[in-house]
Amino acid sequence: MQRLIPGTDDDRDYQTQRRTNLRRLQRVIDDEWIEWENEHKLRFCEIALACLDFKTHVEEFEHAEDEPCLQYLTILHRSIIEPLYKELARCSQGLKLFPSGYDSTEQPSSILLYDNGEADGQGVKAKWAQEAMNQWDDNFVEYVRKARDNLSMTAVPCNRVLVAILDTGIDLEDKAIKRDHRSGRFKGKMNWTDKSRPDDISDNHGHSTHVARLVLSMAPCADILVAKVSNELTIPKNKLSGIAEAINWAIDEGANIISMSLGYENYNRAIEAAVSRAYTQGILMVAAASNQGGNAKKGKGRTRPASSHKVICIHACDGKGNEGGMSPNPKPKTENFSMLGVAIPSKWKSNIVHKSGTSFATPVAAALAANVLEFASFHLASAQMTGLREKEAMSQVFLDMSEERTDYDHVWPCRWDWSNTGEVIKNIMDALG
Repeated sequence: MQRLIPGTDDDRDYQTQRRTNLRRLQRVIDDEWIEWENEHKLRFCEIALACLDFKTHVEEFEHAEDEPCLQYLTILHRSIIEPLYKELARCSQGLKLFPSGYDSTEQPSSILLYDNGEADGQGVKAKWAQEAMNQWDDNFVEYVRKARDNLSMTAVPCNRVLVAILDTGIDLEDKAIKRDHRSGRFKGKMNWTDKSRPDDISDNHGHSTHVARLVLSMAPCADILVAKVSNELTIPKNKLSGIAEAINWAIDEGANIISMSLGYENYNRAIEAAVSRAYTQGILMVAAASNQGGNAKKGKGRTRPASSHKVICIHACDGKGNEGGMSPNPKPKTENFSMLGVAIPSKWKSNIVHKSGTSFATPVAAALAANVLEFASFHLASAQMTGLREKEAMSQVFLDMSEERTDYDHVWPCRWDWSNTGEVIKNIMDALG
């Protein structure tokens, strides 16, 4: 038996004044413990025992070669944090935005605690992430910029790639966001959570602001559409139609890529129809695999829409290509793309934070696809570009950039020599078949 425990003002964190899952869980345990079914009590007892018997979990950890800090974080997430989050999720059925593991500004919650050891950005994972982003810019994006700059000296017009972000809105007061907004990179904004306020895309959570910052910084020649589909990390069932409406809106606005750092388990006709429409119109879609790690039900690791054959599913890895600890198990006989999604530097309310999750690997994938389309558009014919925008062709590009690592396909664009235009175009043409 499952019970819906709605949020109240009592769930607000005393410092941030935002409702948090941790505060809601504390309230539920304090106020309603006696009324809960025995199965809920048992699960919380198991989590409590994991805390008390942490030493045994360390002794039995299967990767003894890992650094102690990484062992502790993995055990903390797998045996304590993730089970707590899943119990809370049972009480709020609906679509879940996959939350961050790294956040230095918010109070710890059942998910945020997973990466508390590196929240200050001084850990090795944060160092690797920054190094990877520097390489991305120097050895990849720099050549995309040069191609665009060379074009600007000619009279040949070329449209910029348009990426639609379906998430929690955006903070237009963020300095980097404000700069890009003023420069005209925002081609459309729509609030699907409250149709009486269509222009209100304010981000109360920060999830989407981090996603947008990644797309804007890692694909500097792309423009974006912002579709606000949620105010929190969960979306009630009666609000899921906003996802479908946002996808259809992105199609109508001319998006080339749709980025979805969200997921849901059960079939939703309206969303599936919108996904099918985007697919048939040659619009590339990337979506987060999920943050359930290895704890998902058998065959249910990937959530929708990432599990659809019409969408590119994205897992998370660290800056060295190591599996990030939150991705579902790799699926046999299909692509298991992993991209940077651990300890990625960002900002929220002027504070430096480090974000982790498949939510943040997804915009990295969207940025990669946007850069490929941007670079190719200067060298390919219109019909070839139409083919490259399709999911199957871009998947082949990703595969050619990847190497298998612990059963995931680690995608890294710097495996290509972007200074050699002829070689890059040949690789793209090979992907087109």
